[in-house]
Amino acid sequence: MNSPTRGARLLAATLLALVSCQASADSFGLHLVSHHFGGRPAQNVNVGAFYRWDNGVTLGALRNSEDTWSAYAGWTWSAGPLAVTGGAISGYRDGLRPLLIPSLALGLGFRLAAIAPVGVHRAAVHLMWEHGL
Repeated sequence: MNSPTRGARLLAATLLALVSCQASADSFGLHLVSHHFGGRPAQNVNVGAFYRWDNGVTLGALRNSEDTWSAYAGWTWSAGPLAVTGGAISGYRDGLRPLLIPSLALGLGFRLAAIAPVGVHRAAVHLMWEHGL
């Protein structure tokens, strides 16, 4: 089980690693909140951060729907306001999971992601904020 201190250290280490990288960065973002549809209660305050490089490499960490800390790595493909991030995410009871998340830029830096149901995990929408660097 993840403790709040362990989660805070994971988030701090991820942010430090992201900020200290020498690559030219595309954007920095914050994970904010989600809404999960149906089923058992889920953690909808999913705070965290991510960093996306110009070449599409994307790394991040957030408090997940099971109220534990997750880290993820992947690649983001963008076309105008649309983007799709594919990769893997840790921190769930069922272990490392594949990640395939489409999202839409809403304006003012906000982005809305659609999360498909996988196994016992149900569908959700997730709000993020990002800033180009």
